[in-house]
Amino acid sequence: MATLRSSSLGNLTNLKTRYIIPVDLNSIIYRNAQLLAQYNQRMGNETKVAYYRKIAAEWKRAVTAVLWHDEVGVWLDYDILNDIKRDYFYPTNILPLWTDCYDIANREEYVSKVLKYLEKNQIMLNLGGIPTTLEHSGEQWDYPNAWPPLQYFIVMSLNNTEDPWAQRLAYEVSQRWVRSNWKAFNETHSMFEKYDATVSGGHGGGGEYEVQLGFGWSNGLIMDLLDKYGDRLTAEDRFVIMQSTAPPQVVVSTAGQVMTGILALVELSAIDKRISNNRIVSYGLQDGGVQEAALLRSWTVDNAEQEEIAAKAFTFISLVHQI
Repeated sequence: MATLRSSSLGNLTNLKTRYIIPVDLNSIIYRNAQLLAQYNQRMGNETKVAYYRKIAAEWKRAVTAVLWHDEVGVWLDYDILNDIKRDYFYPTNILPLWTDCYDIANREEYVSKVLKYLEKNQIMLNLGGIPTTLEHSGEQWDYPNAWPPLQYFIVMSLNNTEDPWAQRLAYEVSQRWVRSNWKAFNETHSMFEKYDATVSGGHGGGGEYEVQLGFGWSNGLIMDLLDKYGDRLTAEDRFVIMQSTAPPQVVVSTAGQVMTGILALVELSAIDKRISNNRIVSYGLQDGGVQEAALLRSWTVDNAEQEEIAAKAFTFISLVHQI
């Protein structure tokens, strides 16, 4: 983290990391205290349980008092050299949602503010992932680079909220990341340590060395997301457009065979559209969350209706596709 006169500007010579109280580190320390309390409880060491629970409680209060910014609606790193909260976008700003390092009794309020914060920063305008920052410094830990561990933090934090909109957004971030990695792998036969947030399938760059191939956390994140969302992820959006002046040929093997017609209500303002298992869904970021709209209608057809149905060609709505 560079800090030049309490700003986010500067280069590697302006590093002041010892003066920064980071959201991510303190959130993870809280989580570790909780895990140590759970471990000692299994071992029957109640003295240690009380000790680590006390540390966790104190840490949570400190994180809320020092790092939570109610007006911004998120946690912010604190610059003790300049005595100021650092109001800059980082994916780690929402990490307390993953570790539960906040008052979960007020979860709905926290989640609502965080979703509005993410919408304000337009994170889903990036086709290749969530950028590390919004600063164009040329350094590798700034825009437009997107790093796998930070994607993990975003996804896990949103998914842990138990909020449907936040969880849907977590899935969308995962979908874009997996697709970008898949596209890059197909084109280069390589996985990369970091990727370009602005281009699906683009690898990262900048900084003091060439982008590295591999890569442990890149492969690990993909495996984790495939395990979590594998039944829903697709390599790309697909839909069928049927264009014909003649009625389509219909083959029916037995009476009572089901034919399904799908009418989709498409929101043109949506940022993405997809079809899966005969279901067209449109969704978009609205009011700090993801809203889904779909209209489905089905018919069961018997032999008497086959000729009539066959004469009616189902034409799928041509969708404007934009991820």
